[in-house]
Order: sequence, then C-alpha cells, then structure tokens
Amino acid sequence: MKTTFGLLAAGLLISSTATAQNLLAYNSKQGGEYQEFWLTEPAVVMEVNPTLIYVDLVSVVAEDNHPNVELTWSTMVETNNDFFAVERSLDGLHYEWIGSIDAKENSSSLTEYSYLDEAPYGQILYYRLKQVGISGDYIYSSAIAVERPYNGTVHVQSKKEHSKSSLLLGLSKDWKGAVKAGIYNEKGNLMYTTILLQESKNSEYELFVSELGLPKGTYLLLLENEMMGAERKFNVQ
Repeated sequence: MKTTFGLLAAGLLISSTATAQNLLAYNSKQGGEYQEFWLTEPAVVMEVNPTLIYVDLVSVVAEDNHPNVELTWSTMVETNNDFFAVERSLDGLHYEWIGSIDAKENSSSLTEYSYLDEAPYGQILYYRLKQVGISGDYIYSSAIAVERPYNGTVHVQSKKEHSKSSLLLGLSKDWKGAVKAGIYNEKGNLMYTTILLQESKNSEYELFVSELGLPKGTYLLLLENEMMGAERKFNVQ
C-alpha cells in the first residue's frame, strides 16, 4: 500500500529578542540594510538568524515492498539543510530514529531522496522526517501511515504451569523456512527475538515469557518471514 503526503513551504524562523526604548530597528532580510521605525512606547528588536533552515517539501511517499518499506520524498527549495532523519513509530506518538540521509544544504531545484527501511515491524507503521539544519534547528514533517498486509495464520495461547508462563504458537503449513519472532513493548522497543524454523506442516512452538524478565504491561508478538507476517498482543501480569 502506498501513502502520499504533500507539504508546501514548511519553513521555520526562530528569533532572539531584546528590549529597546523609542527605536525599533531590524535587519532587512532582502537587502541587509537597517530600516528605522520611531515609536513612543518601548519596542522589541527582532534579529533573524540567516543560518536557519528552510525547506520546501513537495511530497513524501511511503510504500510497503514486503519485507521492506521504501520512503521517497522531494524538495523544491532547501536553505541551510544539513540532513534528513527518518523516524518510525508503532502508535503515531512515540518515534524512534532509524536512519538519516544527507541533504543538499542549499538548492533551488527539484531534488529527490529515498530511504529503505529494511527492518519494519507491525501491521501499521508511522513515519516522519526530521529536517535538521546546519545550525542545529529542525523541522518535522507530518506523519504518514503505512499498512502492511498480514495474511499469515497463527494461533497464540497463553499457558501457565507452576511458576512459569509461556505462549504457545501454532503456525499453519503456509509458513515456510525461517520465521522471525519478536516481542515489542508499547513504545515499540524490541525486548526479545528468536528464529523459528518452519517445515511444510503445521507446527507448534513455545516461548517461555516468564524467563524473559519482562515487566508488567502489554506487548506485541510479531511473526514475519519473506512472504507474510502476523501479530498478536498479550499481557504480562
């Protein structure tokens, strides 16, 4: 599934301020000359930093190419743009940095970029760009969501025996080869991972949750191979 987001003139100016009596003077951005305005009340001097970032972000596209997600974006104008940081989230609230792409710094023509997320997880993922300027200031793009098709059949059953708790995973025969199993917390952090080797028949595996040292909370169990994936939530009491 492809998701497209368009944003125009995503500029940001941050100004320092100082108090002045009777005279307001500021540096003209066009000609670099001072213009004077006489006032009868105290005023504020605004100093525009010429090193701040400005980016005209034309579009951002995120496309699921299982097992990867590809992001492409383009700009029409870039001023003092150092690099793009790519961030990913499971819930659209908590983001993690997953990579970066160097920018042109200054450009006045169409420039295209791309980034390949080779380790996506979850059925719905959110992505955003953090455009970082040469002076350290930054701008966020709006987030875009990517829905990934999950058609694998898996049966998950909680089991508790004596002082041990575990998850029983039943994988149907349509899963083949190496299946990556990962457990993530609510913030999307990977807590545990293992590889299940699936043959051409229905199989059952057991993950001993009580031995993983997971604190109480809700977790996401994600199963993936090159052809399909499945996810299930479970609680640790």
